Amino acid sequence: MDTEGDSLEREGADRNSPRNNVEGGDRNDSGRRPHPKSALSKFVMLHFRQQEDGKIQCIFFNKAWKSQLNITRLRDHFVRKSGSKSWKDQPLVVIASQESRQLSYRQANVRELTIWNQKQLADQKWALAQEMTGMSFRAFVHLAMKEVYQYSSSIVGYKFPSEKKLRTVLLDINYAQVKDAIEKRMWDHTVGRRATVSCDGWTNVRGRPLLNIMYIGRHGEMLYKHVDGSNTHKDSHWVADAIIKAIEEVGPENILQFTVDNAPVNKLAGFLIQSRYPHIVFGGCVAHGLDLVCEDMARLPWIKTIFDKCREFITFIKGHQRSHSMFLDYFSNGSELLKPGATRFATNLIMLDRAYGLSDCLKAMVVSSHWREWLAQGSTQLNGEAARHKRSILDDTFWDNVHDLLHMVEPIYVLLRQADAHKDFIGRLCFESMKAQETILSRHRSLGLKSHLITPHRCDQVAILFTRRWDNWHNILHSTAMLLNPVYLFFEDREKLLTLRNTRKDFDEYLELYVTHVLGYEGEKKEKWMEYVEIEMAGIYAINPKKWYEKARRHV
Repeated sequence: MDTEGDSLEREGADRNSPRNNVEGGDRNDSGRRPHPKSALSKFVMLHFRQQEDGKIQCIFFNKAWKSQLNITRLRDHFVRKSGSKSWKDQPLVVIASQESRQLSYRQANVRELTIWNQKQLADQKWALAQEMTGMSFRAFVHLAMKEVYQYSSSIVGYKFPSEKKLRTVLLDINYAQVKDAIEKRMWDHTVGRRATVSCDGWTNVRGRPLLNIMYIGRHGEMLYKHVDGSNTHKDSHWVADAIIKAIEEVGPENILQFTVDNAPVNKLAGFLIQSRYPHIVFGGCVAHGLDLVCEDMARLPWIKTIFDKCREFITFIKGHQRSHSMFLDYFSNGSELLKPGATRFATNLIMLDRAYGLSDCLKAMVVSSHWREWLAQGSTQLNGEAARHKRSILDDTFWDNVHDLLHMVEPIYVLLRQADAHKDFIGRLCFESMKAQETILSRHRSLGLKSHLITPHRCDQVAILFTRRWDNWHNILHSTAMLLNPVYLFFEDREKLLTLRNTRKDFDEYLELYVTHVLGYEGEKKEKWMEYVEIEMAGIYAINPKKWYEKARRHV
């Protein structure tokens, strides 16, 4: 039996044992104290000793710990498990082998190649659909096509609509939306802005005669509607009734002028509309009138000869596959010969200008071995026609005449390009027309005596044709716009501008229409307003043109 002293001594020994000097050494990971009779507790007490510096040392491996040793660390020590290091202190080690890395690269490349093949197959299917349906190539770069593809591809299970749905339901929906958008845009562009209404006849793909009606404002032109002319007599009254109906829909007070081509039926319709709405000015299309000038010139014998000769050898070259391919492959440098087109303004001048630019290429072709080899295999008739056109192409006098003719009619073509462009030109039309007429009359002086084609008499012929057609498109708005254009307010030869085409008379006439039918002034109020305009026009030279223009705009 133990005595009381032995118990106290053993208790003190236990108090000095390493088990009690290890923080938490007598507790497991869950924080509970291990059973004192357990084998691990006995093992710790027998195989660990405390050093003088306070460290706890293992008697088997001589490893020492400062303190704070628990059962988990002791267990890891005896199974020779090293402590973990911080990931920041460890070097990066590539675990995968070279073979595994190559395999991963190969797998990625296979996936990318599969996606690439799928994209190529999709492109081929789109191209096949385009070829089978006859769609335009430009349809695939149109913004609408890209938007519908991006939107539909994001919808799971989406299918293209059927042909019946496209022809009926979807067509009606889109027609209603487009009609609403056109009416809204027309209302925004015409109401209070004094727009221009225009019309032109054409035939659709089904052979039906249609009359297009357009509104033109400062924001551009807009197709409003079309009128089907089938089973009707398309005279001036029919055209006038269609235009009057369109004017009533937008409001006569919002229309400034009515413009149409220079056909006799349309001109008579314009006069009928002007008689009903006196404030709406009627005028012919300037671009169409200048095109008629070019057609009139083409009927002059000395010009017709040049046009016919050029048209004949161009038709001959493009009419034979062998000669056309020869020209494109060996001599054209990427340019193409142009034939006259029925819907192109100044088509004969464009044809002549392109042929003159390719004259050296044409000469090189008709003297080449390719030309001789082709004719050696041809018939006698083919050789006869080729010889005649060859003489025309190699004739230097012919090309000199082409150059002189293009130089003489250049002002007309430049004026046509300006009138047909999408830019404001009404304020410069009168001045540019006068300038073109004077330039035509002086072309024989600039060409000198070396030209056998251009003579003063022939220049007068072209100028007379130009003056006659000028009356077809000129109206009082052109003179008014030029007179109020700041560019010409301080023109050196201003008196000449005032007498040109009765500019001041046209200005006074339009002023009368504007005050009476637009402003609605009558009697004394009208007279005062007219006197004010006269005073302002008389004092135009006394102040800065910019200030005068801003002041006049505020009062008007």
